[in-house]
Amino acid sequence: SAAIPTTRLARIHRQDQGSGIIEAAHAILEGCLPETATSGGSGDFFLSIQDDAEQAATMVEKIVCERIPGKYDIDPMQDVLVLAPMYRGALGVDALNDRLAASLNPDGAAGPEWANGLRVGDRIMIVRNDYDREVFNGDTGIVLAIGTNNVSLEVGGYILEYKANEMHDFIRSYCVTVHRSQGSEAKAVVVVLGSSHYMMLRRNLLYTAVTRGKDLVVVVANRQALRQAVSNATENLRHGQLQQRLAVH
Repeated sequence: SAAIPTTRLARIHRQDQGSGIIEAAHAILEGCLPETATSGGSGDFFLSIQDDAEQAATMVEKIVCERIPGKYDIDPMQDVLVLAPMYRGALGVDALNDRLAASLNPDGAAGPEWANGLRVGDRIMIVRNDYDREVFNGDTGIVLAIGTNNVSLEVGGYILEYKANEMHDFIRSYCVTVHRSQGSEAKAVVVVLGSSHYMMLRRNLLYTAVTRGKDLVVVVANRQALRQAVSNATENLRHGQLQQRLAVH
């Protein structure tokens, strides 16, 4: 609407100019398949085409737990973020969290049933602003201890106590949804796209995911899912009455 001034943000500031991540992001915005750096090269954007879901999940685990820390000296517990469009399925957030937790935190002591599978040593993300504790949506930390009715977290160098009925204030975060990652960044990001994600595969979702990475982005994708995400320019629209109200004025 011309009723109010608008500004479109089109320049990416998270990465250096000339970055392969930026080139990939611009290609996605233009509806083109992004180009991958040469395997073993020094680029910062890579594609791994995996048409089988189980092979894709195995590749994600290998990239996060072996290749990124081995080649780039990036800590997978602190500085790697895995992004998926949905919670369900072999390539969903829940399954990938279970898989990565088993590899990165194999000896973590499990909590009571109310802890929903959370274990000591697990990586977590705060999902609700808490001004009393001075932690905010997107902050990450580690589970220090799980008691009979409470959880101790380390977030930003501070130890915080949460009661069992406050478990909704944070989530396990080896892998999170792309939607949840908005506003966040990580040194390395691994984006997962599978054929089972077809309902969510849109250009703006892939663009958001790719631009969360600061130093390295790896997209592990089913070939057709990647093509669909790049070619689908539709957006999830919120249906309100703002347009009608602006037209009146």
